[in-house]
Amino acid sequence: GATSAEPVPDRFTRLGALPGDRKSTYRNIVLRVVNAHSRLGQPANAKALAAFAADKTANVPGRREALTVLAAWANPNPKDRLLYLWRPLPQRTSADAVAALTPVISAILADAPGSVEESAAMTAAKLGLRGGGDALLALVLNDKAGKAARAESLRALASLKGPHVAQAAKPPPTEHGPKRRAEGSKALAASRPRPRPAARSRASPPHAPAT
Repeated sequence: GATSAEPVPDRFTRLGALPGDRKSTYRNIVLRVVNAHSRLGQPANAKALAAFAADKTANVPGRREALTVLAAWANPNPKDRLLYLWRPLPQRTSADAVAALTPVISAILADAPGSVEESAAMTAAKLGLRGGGDALLALVLNDKAGKAARAESLRALASLKGPHVAQAAKPPPTEHGPKRRAEGSKALAASRPRPRPAARSRASPPHAPAT
């Protein structure tokens, strides 16, 4: 088999080719497949990563890694994520990642392990996925969801500056602690547009003294 220092074989560049139970086996191979899709960088690769992130049966660290890769699609690390070798990629935009994740981001936020929801919220903010606003709000208001995922969703809503921020920032009746109020206030402040600095008027040059 291939060692960690070898390129990912072609047969591993399809997520559907993973053998066995994706949730419990072949974690290292899953991460290598995600890395391969990141490096290939085509629309089909972004779609494969989004589908994998949305797969409820898939390996959880792999799902998180897929979301992290999609969040950085436009600016991938020039170092290979697994081999740590300097292998810069050609410039690309986030459009393929946005197109791939938009249809599935709400489903991921609505029904995934907490760590995956947290990664999905960060990715939604990074890519500006406003279509996930309702799901982000529902996650913030779900007192049974993980605290980290809820806090990240609140930050994502503030970053997206959508219509959900005010409702999300208001603590529910069961959560009136100072930390929750502070998080809500911070989100509201972050969602407000920054005032433009006042234009500085150009002062007239001083007149030369009369001789």
